[in-house]
Amino acid sequence: MKILKPIPIFQSELDERRFWEINDASDYFDLNKAATASMPNLRPHSATMKSPDGAIKNLM
Repeated sequence: MKILKPIPIFQSELDERRFWEINDASDYFDLNKAATASMPNLRPHSATMKSPDGAIKNLM
């Protein structure tokens, strides 16, 4: 059985995000014990982008 590393304590969400970008979760969690999550209250979102006036014309 693989020995799991302890998860560090993060000073900020940004520190945590950077940590997980460069580290493998399988070193910290037993992924064989992972469970499927249910999130029934999530709603779809869309993003709108606004471009400066004339930007589209410059592309043509």
